[in-house]
Order: sequence, then structure tokens, then C-alpha cells
Amino acid sequence: MTTFLDLQGSLGDEWIDSWNTLLSRLSTITGAIEGAVVTSSTSVTPATGALNFTTDQTATAVPLSVGATVRGRSAADATKYFVGSVVSFAGTALAVDATFAGGAGAVTDWVIGYEAGYQLRLELDAAPKLGAALNANGKSISDLLNLAMTGALTVGGLATLSGGAAFGGAQLSGAALVDYSEVVVAANSGAAYGVDLDNGSAFDLTLTADTTLTFSGHSATASRASSFLLSLTQDGTGSRTVTWPASVVWEGGTAPTITSTAGAVDVLVFLTLDQGTTWFGRVVGQDFS
Repeated sequence: MTTFLDLQGSLGDEWIDSWNTLLSRLSTITGAIEGAVVTSSTSVTPATGALNFTTDQTATAVPLSVGATVRGRSAADATKYFVGSVVSFAGTALAVDATFAGGAGAVTDWVIGYEAGYQLRLELDAAPKLGAALNANGKSISDLLNLAMTGALTVGGLATLSGGAAFGGAQLSGAALVDYSEVVVAANSGAAYGVDLDNGSAFDLTLTADTTLTFSGHSATASRASSFLLSLTQDGTGSRTVTWPASVVWEGGTAPTITSTAGAVDVLVFLTLDQGTTWFGRVVGQDFS
């Protein structure tokens, strides 16, 4: 089970008003992010305030640092839990100040800390500005967490994303893109094929039968355009035909005749300005072989 920790609430309902504050908080919970976890059979009822445990692991073996935010839960019933900060941890004596708690009845199978697979999420409603590389204990922030922004993110220098960035339809303004590429979807057509822009913006389609195409995945937001490139390759049999969506209109008013030669490649582009009601189709080139 993936658990999200909301820094804004779980660290004391304080507003995180600067990245320096954020970095200091990240450094205190690095151990937790790395997967530190202790267990305890101490009978404790989930509640806010002071909670004390005798752990099965020592503070030396599992360094939960003072001030670190931890989650404790029953191994058998995850609805019994608490979230709080470490007050002290010496030997096997762990003291926690719980801010949130849930579930009724004493628990004797406590799992406390951050198990492997937990995620850390920051929710920032302001517009933080990164003037330098954001780093926590020697690790870039991309190594540590998923960053969820509800406001604007202003980056003053170079932004490097080692993974993917999902903008959820948000507008990207004033960006200079260098060395970028587009996802290519390669597939066999079969008798019907759906071109889905959620999967990519370039499609390398081998015609293995007379094919009926459909288009989907385009923007549903007014005033936003969607486009894609389509490469059609005849298979070794050749003479495969294509039936286009009724929403496609063509340059000159006539759909192109797809090259029938086995192995031949035709390349086309499509553009919609009205959320897929009308697609403008145009041939880039035909009979590449």
C-alpha cells in the first residue's frame, strides 16, 4: 500500500514558506525516506500526544532521528495508526509525540517508520523559486520523492528531470526546449486500430490488413490544438487499404490513395483545432521505399 505523507499537515500544520525550511525538514527525515522501520509489541492505543514504545530494534540499528516524522500502524490492521515526530530514541526506548491517530483499541503489533514503498509528497500552494540545485543529504530531489504542485513552479536555472513530468493539462510558458524527442508508438494495424494520443504523438503503423482507423486522446480543452504524425507501411503482402474517420478532411477535398506496393511507406500528419470534431489531414510524402 502506498501512503502519502503531506508535509504541510504532518509536520505541525505549519506553512512551509521557503525552500531552505523545506531542505532542513527533508534532511531530518532522510532516514525515514530510505526505509527505516522498527517494530514493537508494546501495548499502546492509538492517540495523539505522548506515546512510548519498547522496540525490537535498537536506535543504533535503525537511526530514527529526533524530529523525524514517523507513521506507526498495526501490522494486522492499518486503520489503527498514528503520525507524529520522534521525541527521543535511545537503546530500544522510543518516544513519539503523535499529531494524528486513528482506530480504537490497543495495538501490540506496531510497525513504526517508513517501510519500503512509501512515498513522500510535498503540497505547496505558493510559487517556490529554485535559485540553485535542490539537494537533500547528497541526493537530488528526484531520487527522494514525487513533487505535487498546486500552484506555480518558477525555475530560475536549468531544470533536469530524470524521469517523467505529468503536467495534467497545465500550461508551459516561456520554455526553450533543447534536445527533446516525441514518443513513437509502433504497432501492427489489424482490421481496426485506434490512434490514441495519450500514448504518443508519432505512430509507426504496419498495415497487416485492410484497416479502419479511429483517433482519440486529443485535448478536450477549448483553444488547444492536437496533432500527430502517422507512418503507414505496407506489409509483405501489400495492397492494404485504410478507412479514415469521418472527422478527417483532406487538402484538396480528396483522401489520398495509400501506396499499395509491399514494403512501401506513406507519411501523413493530422491536426485538430476543435477537440477532434474536425481533423485536417495532409500527406507529407508517399512511396518511401
